[in-house]
Amino acid sequence: MKSTRNMFAWCSIFMSYPLAAQVNVTVQPAQPSLERSRCCILLSFDFELKAPGTDTFTLEAIQAVLLDSRGKQIGMQRADRSGGSVALSPTSVVPGKITTIRNPFASIDAKTPITSVQYTLEFKGPGGTVRSEATVSPVTYVTKTDLVIPVEGRILLGASRDPVSPKSRMDQASAYDLAGVRRQFNRYAYDFMVIDSSGALNRNGSKTAEDFFGYGAVVVSPAAGVVRVAENNVPNNVLGSPRSKPAAAGDLAWIPGNYIVIDHENGECSLLAHLKQGSQSVSVGDRVTRGQRIAELGLSGDSYTTPHLHYQLMDSCDFMDAEGLPTRFSSFERLSGPNEGQEVKTYVGPGEIVLVRPYFKR
Repeated sequence: MKSTRNMFAWCSIFMSYPLAAQVNVTVQPAQPSLERSRCCILLSFDFELKAPGTDTFTLEAIQAVLLDSRGKQIGMQRADRSGGSVALSPTSVVPGKITTIRNPFASIDAKTPITSVQYTLEFKGPGGTVRSEATVSPVTYVTKTDLVIPVEGRILLGASRDPVSPKSRMDQASAYDLAGVRRQFNRYAYDFMVIDSSGALNRNGSKTAEDFFGYGAVVVSPAAGVVRVAENNVPNNVLGSPRSKPAAAGDLAWIPGNYIVIDHENGECSLLAHLKQGSQSVSVGDRVTRGQRIAELGLSGDSYTTPHLHYQLMDSCDFMDAEGLPTRFSSFERLSGPNEGQEVKTYVGPGEIVLVRPYFKR
């Protein structure tokens, strides 16, 4: 009888403590894509974190278990506040707000036969440590459109294409708070910069935009399609000083400056941004061909330090409601690394230098 009372008392004490609050974790996009480069597998997506109650949590660690097609563990990675294999920045999850963080393990060895990844996220809250889990089963996205790099010459690819670089994506939570944008339209985006044979971006100490080899460079259509957007009247920025301003708080439409969107009519659309004011030779509704001259590279929108062509492939022609898509290019030569001649539907990575010959000579 005494034993029964003690057991009842123990159960009463146990049940008097509420279960630890949880942090809800989802991934965006819901179906992440795999990219395969020469060195590795790239996996770019964001975690969306929400605290449904009244407590604030701090993200302490993320662990990723790599699984093969049989569900067997073939690797593990960990990011935490104290270092781990990847350092984790302080992140707070506040009730009533969406917090986002990119997948910290965006690069995986190319020989790893992953089928899915199980993520465990550890948070510290008022009641101690809580854990939330998410499983990702990425698929390899095959670019439908046969694309060419849309600016000619010797081209340096900027760090924006690096999936582990903050420049490769917006802060999704901030974009949502400002403008209600829930998708990463610039995921997988490229910044193409024109250089000379010595690798220099400019001449004369880059005192003006005209001193850059890229300013005024020929911009061509990356593939056949129909022009859906052709913004041609945004003033060029003065080098080092942004002239374009958002029309209102939360307006992101000013970012591309002068830009063109081409519908490839297969679920893929190309956006080409930071063009020179008044340089466009196409209008909305025009049909364009692959390699057709359509504009000149400029310094508009949020481009004001180094003239570059911002390019992104999207699943919608409305960049404010689009998800970026993995991109493959043809008809270029690599000048950094092995030169295998004209490439066909190939990944190009950050820091690479490529040669894009004038299309009108082909």
